[in-house]
Amino acid sequence: MRPHFEPKRRRVLPVDFPDCKLWLRSDLGITLVADPVIGAWTLDAGWTNVGGGLYSHAGAVDHISQNILVIGNWYEITYTVSGVAGGTVQPYAGATAGTSRAADGTYTETLLCAANVSLVFEGTGTVSVGAISCKSRSVSAWADQSGNGNHATQAVAAQQPLLSTSGGPLGSPAIDYFLGSVHLRPPILNAGTSHTMFFALNLRTPAPGAQRATLDASAGRLIAMPVDGGWLKLGYYDGAYKPTVVPIAGVQTNTFALDGVGGTGAVWRNGVSVGTPAYTAKALAGDVYLGGNSSAGVSSADILLLEVAVWSRVLGADELAILHAWSNARYGL
Repeated sequence: MRPHFEPKRRRVLPVDFPDCKLWLRSDLGITLVADPVIGAWTLDAGWTNVGGGLYSHAGAVDHISQNILVIGNWYEITYTVSGVAGGTVQPYAGATAGTSRAADGTYTETLLCAANVSLVFEGTGTVSVGAISCKSRSVSAWADQSGNGNHATQAVAAQQPLLSTSGGPLGSPAIDYFLGSVHLRPPILNAGTSHTMFFALNLRTPAPGAQRATLDASAGRLIAMPVDGGWLKLGYYDGAYKPTVVPIAGVQTNTFALDGVGGTGAVWRNGVSVGTPAYTAKALAGDVYLGGNSSAGVSSADILLLEVAVWSRVLGADELAILHAWSNARYGL
């Protein structure tokens, strides 16, 4: 009897469908801000440079420090604590305090630098710290994989999102748009008035009144939203709010197919239709905000973005079925 083999499912990419204007994925094309260069530490009286990158502390609370950070940037700080005898070590990124450590071990934590530019370790009692490294985790650019060069960039430190190395499904990376004014700026897409927009994201539990935009094209005021603040619903804005269903937290995909000629709109979550509200034609034009809403002083979405794709037309039913089947498999939905 001949063995039966299941056909292998072909990998599907957004660029496989014509007219893809933008494609971003969190495991491709990420540029981080340059890492700070650790130099000589300034030691308070209780600290001693033992050598080999090890610093020991005895006595009352004081610090080692150096001014190498940038306010508004995220940093992954790794260090080893040893020789603890009633002492503690605590890192700071500017005024942002890390965790106070009272046991030997190697620790890593991610901190947002605030108020000043100092990398600091605070010591109490008898303790040593060494093997210190500090890496930037702030995203300055996200390269477009569509071939159109529509790269999303952000030069302002306080508006750069965080690269979360394990924010996606199965520990995959994600771009973290934490609350604040964080966003990236793709160039003007000029994608006409008919579009398909696809987002894979991890949505934090929405708070009442929250309005979280995955994409905002400011000139036409076309906004795709996993959460609309007025109704707390997944939907879009085209001059009026078009809410569909109550949002859910967690990993998901949101797809918006908007036909500017026929005036029809359709929204899917995880490949399942959740509404077909009418659509008033709006161009994907003007300043484009990714992960932020321009009308609220650029309020960020408080989401983790995994993938973004935009087409300058409405994808056909067969194309959407293929896209949703593949994305559901990729993201475990």
